[in-house]
Amino acid sequence: MTAIDPPTGEGIVRLKTTSFGLIGWADDPQRLVLSRGVSVDESHGTKKLEELGREAVAERTSLGLNWCRGHFHELFKEP
Repeated sequence: MTAIDPPTGEGIVRLKTTSFGLIGWADDPQRLVLSRGVSVDESHGTKKLEELGREAVAERTSLGLNWCRGHFHELFKEP
């Protein structure tokens, strides 16, 4: 899992496989909301991840959802 930056400071993450990336955010510790996806071929060497990151922020905002600010190791550590 890696951050998508930009958008800076928005807590958008990408969960990667060898062929696909899922984009979303953590709205509480131990919970991940995935709202976008993109193939590696479509996103490699482009600004596609930035675009999808901004879309995820807009979707989160439109849904009125909060997100838990923090580093990945804090969001997904054992309770």
